[in-house]
Order: sequence, then C-alpha cells, then structure tokens
Amino acid sequence: MGLPEKDKSIAIKRSAELLKQGATMLSEQCPKCGSPLFKLKNGDTVCPVHGKIIIAHEDYEIIQVSLEGVLAKIEEYATTRISSILQELSRGDLDEMEGLRLLREWVELLDSIKRLKKK
Repeated sequence: MGLPEKDKSIAIKRSAELLKQGATMLSEQCPKCGSPLFKLKNGDTVCPVHGKIIIAHEDYEIIQVSLEGVLAKIEEYATTRISSILQELSRGDLDEMEGLRLLREWVELLDSIKRLKKK
C-alpha cells in the first residue's frame, strides 16, 4: 500500500504543514494510503493526502469503511471500462450493438454502486 513518489513528496509537505499548525502525529495510518494520521486541535483526524478520515474501532465500522473502499475501486474500474469501450466504438474496433450492450451493463453497475453508497 505505498504511494507513488510524487504523492509521497506531497504527503511529506502537508505533514510538515500540519505539524506547524499544531497537529499531533498519531501512531495510526491512513487505511487508504498508509500515511501517518494527524489529530488536529479541533479533534478531527486527518490524512495529509486524503483529508478527514474516520477511524473505525468497532467491527461494523470496519466493515462499512472496507465496503466504501471496495465500492470506490469498482466505481473507478467501471468508469475506466466505459471510457475504453467508448474509445473502441469511436475507432470502429467494436461492433456498435455489442458496445452499446457493454455500456449499458457498466452504467447499470455504476447506478447500483451509487444506490449502495446512499444506504
């Protein structure tokens, strides 16, 4: 779970800014990127890369956080596939009816993800 070098540099700079502002570095890490978390004076816990983070302490909270992460990854993949299908259609590399069928399936998946996120 490492960050690319560019993101590491950004994380280090933001971490330094947080410390200058009086934030306290915690022993916990961001569940998304592994960066150290910081506690602000107002009590919020933040990641220097992602901003405000909610720390799960109970099993049901951990499951919810994990589900949100999985849904975000599926959503990102579906969006990438839709873009790829559109490119294939525009180049003529994919039969139009097949492309439209695939697009419908991926869009339906995105719609399902949005409904799950609202719950």
